[in-house]
Amino acid sequence: MPEKEVKLTNEVGLHARPAAVFSKAAARFSADITVSKEGQEGNAKSIMAVLKLDVKKGDAVTIAT
Repeated sequence: MPEKEVKLTNEVGLHARPAAVFSKAAARFSADITVSKEGQEGNAKSIMAVLKLDVKKGDAVTIAT
């Protein structure tokens, strides 16, 4: 499964608006896409799953298919 770890540099983290943009971008693909932080994992196509991870500036997240 391909994956990439990225560090969030957005000043406000993945709050509602950036999380919505991220989820909409992920939804364009037919593959299952997950995003994880510190052992918690969620469906990248679900804004609620992304928000639940509570990603802040400087956090590392892993995006995988």
